[in-house]
Amino acid sequence: MLETFKQSYETDIEKVVVGGKPFRFFVPKTLESFIDPQDILNDFPLWAKLWQASLVMADHLTAMAVSPRKRMLEIGAGWVWSVSWPPRRGIGSR
Repeated sequence: MLETFKQSYETDIEKVVVGGKPFRFFVPKTLESFIDPQDILNDFPLWAKLWQASLVMADHLTAMAVSPRKRMLEIGAGWVWSVSWPPRRGIGSR
């Protein structure tokens, strides 16, 4: 999957630290090829950007006490963290 992404897009690596742990994300180098200059909001590639809100949310989550009984609902401010954070903290998914 990663190789397909790298073949399809010119990529860059964005490095972030959350909760003291380093993460690397492959992202498109530019968004220009995805954006229609006549209508920049039409089909904007929301998946192609590492949103600052997701980093804030992830930092908040790493500071929380871990409980396997806790359930969380992520509503669009950084879905990748809701996938990667719980398993790293010992929380299972259903």
